[in-house]
Amino acid sequence: MNKLAGYVGQSYNDIMEAQQDQFVVFLEFIIAVLMVIAAWKLFTKAGEAGWKSLIPIYNLYLLFKISMGNGWFFILLFIPIARYVALILFAINMAKCFGKGTVYIVGLILLPPIFMMLLGLSNANYLGPKGFGDFRPDEDFGGVTYEYETRENVSRNFEDDFSDGSNAQTVEFETEENE
Repeated sequence: MNKLAGYVGQSYNDIMEAQQDQFVVFLEFIIAVLMVIAAWKLFTKAGEAGWKSLIPIYNLYLLFKISMGNGWFFILLFIPIARYVALILFAINMAKCFGKGTVYIVGLILLPPIFMMLLGLSNANYLGPKGFGDFRPDEDFGGVTYEYETRENVSRNFEDDFSDGSNAQTVEFETEENE
């Protein structure tokens, strides 16, 4: 009888372990799907086609191109010591090119999947490689047309609004020179 109880207990433990394994696999699947969606949106924000995020080595090249301006830095990932330097530089530049600060830099170094998802799924705008703001999308990327205004357009629109004088309000200030 004692031998039978051992088998029953063992099979219960096996069942519980199998259920835990299934839950972990399901959770990993959900996280993987979220990461794919976030990478797709991140690539789209940067002006690349979203499907390029699904190609294994090419997506690393493009991530380094998006963050640093030169995609060939990803080759440093294959050199043991240089890998860590490349990942830190990648994190710094990735945060900068989306206008984020120190918290995102540290997050991209310590918890890259989570902070890459945050960058992809948030409303952060792509500013260009290294955050210099030289990104000027002039064409249609994946069905989304990006529009931007330069300083000249904004000042020209401002002058146009007030050129006829109808919307302008004139305020005179008394100064010592007027007295």
